[in-house]
Amino acid sequence: MQFATNILGYFWMTDEFTEILKASAPSRVVNVASYWAGGLDLNDLEFKRRNYDNDKAYRQSKQADRMLSAAFAEKLKPFQGAGTPVWLATRPIGKETTGRYFGHLAETNCPFSQDKLAVNALYDACSNV
Repeated sequence: MQFATNILGYFWMTDEFTEILKASAPSRVVNVASYWAGGLDLNDLEFKRRNYDNDKAYRQSKQADRMLSAAFAEKLKPFQGAGTPVWLATRPIGKETTGRYFGHLAETNCPFSQDKLAVNALYDACSNV
């Protein structure tokens, strides 16, 4: 359920609105992630082989959200991006940057979204659910 809510919810919504977003350009997608991210296991996204742990599942889902932001930014080639929600949705920085991770009103390094193979594998896994 956590995978469906925190990962697939973002994925499906953005995927379903793709044509509307393109037609409405300039448009923005702002995903809310977390600094507390990590531990993504692409071979066990739904904790079917591991014992479920709420904290690990949450961290994994937030890593996936960051990675999917990078995947959609590359696939949609938008003119605007996502990040610290209200700031990026209302300020010029949102027009200048896409597919990045922001925290505390600044771009922050996100090693998860830089792993292109893992980003694409996650995107493909969500596409096939």
